[in-house]
Amino acid sequence: MIRKSFLFIIILFIVIFFWFIAYYYTSLELKSSIEKNRLKINSSFKVKKNNLPYLKNDTNNVIEFNSGYNELDENKQRKFWNLFKK
Repeated sequence: MIRKSFLFIIILFIVIFFWFIAYYYTSLELKSSIEKNRLKINSSFKVKKNNLPYLKNDTNNVIEFNSGYNELDENKQRKFWNLFKK
């Protein structure tokens, strides 16, 4: 009898625990505080975005293309197929 009542109390505590968790996470108070926090973060990002400095583009003519691909040595033997040999 004591064992069954102890088991009932443990199950009751578990059910109450999960009920409080579900009640807290579905409450309107939590939802409104999350919404306020998101609005505050968005407004903070907008202010920070407007205060970012504008950087001048200095990447013109940085890439130099290699013209050596047109001058491939046709007699040079490739070593790729040697990887499969034992």
